[in-house]
Amino acid sequence: MAQPGDRDDAPFELDPTLTPRQPAPGGGSGPVIVCPECREPLAAGAMLCTACGLNLMTMSKVAAGSVSTEAIDPEVAAKTTREKAEARAQREKQRAAEREEESRLAKEEAAKALSAPGGLPRVVLLVLGAVLLMMAVGLGAYNLAPTAELTHRLARGAAIVLGCLLHIGTGLGALWIVAQVQGRPLGRIDLAVERLFVAVAAFLCVFNLSIPIPFVGAVLKVLLAIGTYWGSAYLLMGRNPQRTTAISLAHAVIAALVYLQMSLWAFTDELVVR
Repeated sequence: MAQPGDRDDAPFELDPTLTPRQPAPGGGSGPVIVCPECREPLAAGAMLCTACGLNLMTMSKVAAGSVSTEAIDPEVAAKTTREKAEARAQREKQRAAEREEESRLAKEEAAKALSAPGGLPRVVLLVLGAVLLMMAVGLGAYNLAPTAELTHRLARGAAIVLGCLLHIGTGLGALWIVAQVQGRPLGRIDLAVERLFVAVAAFLCVFNLSIPIPFVGAVLKVLLAIGTYWGSAYLLMGRNPQRTTAISLAHAVIAALVYLQMSLWAFTDELVVR
C-alpha cells in the first residue's frame, strides 16, 4: 500500500481502450499512454501533452502557445527541419540563378562597349606599342637631314614620344564621341588606352618613313599611316568596319583641330617676333 511521500514511478497510465495495434497519435504504432491531467491519448515516449500543456517529465504545465508542435512531436520536428532545409536550398539555388543572370547581362553590356574585354593580353599590347614607338623614334631621328645635329635628332625623338601621348588623349576623346553618338558604353579606360597606344604608335611608325618620291611620297606616306591606324583599330576595337571608320574619322578631326591650334599659335608668335 502506497504511503504518503512515496515516489510514483508511473505518473501516467496506459489507456486500456487503445491497443498496440491501433495507430498512436502522431502516426506511430505501439503502446499508447494517456495524459493524467486531461486523459488525452499520447504516443509512447511523448514528453508533453499538446492538449493541456502538461510536461510529463516534470508534471508541470507549460503556458499555452509557448511550445510549438514540432518541439513536442519528433516526427513533426524532423519534417519541419527537412522542409526548412529544402526551402533554404531552394533560396540558395534561386540566388545562384540570379547571380548567374546578372553576370550574363554584365557580359552582354561589356560586349557592347567600344573597349570591350578580350583580345590580346595587356603585356602583349604594351610591348607591341613600345616596340612600334621606338621604331617611330628611330625613323624620325634617322630621316632628318644629314647635317642635323644630335640635339636635333633627340628633339625629334622626344617630339614623337610626346605626340604619341597627345594622340592617345585625342583618341580617348574620339572614342567618347563615338560612344555618345552610337549610344554605346565607352568601356574600360585602361583597355582603351592600351589599344590606342598600339594604333597611334603604328601610325607614327609609318608616318616617319621616308618615301623618296617627289610630292607623291609625302601624300602616300600619310595615306599609308591612316590605313595602318584604321587596320590597327579594326583589329583591336571589335573588328567592326563601321565602328572603326567612325573612330578614325573622329580621331582625325580632333587631331586636325589640335594641329590647327598649334599652327595658329606659332603663326601669331611669328608675327609678334617680326
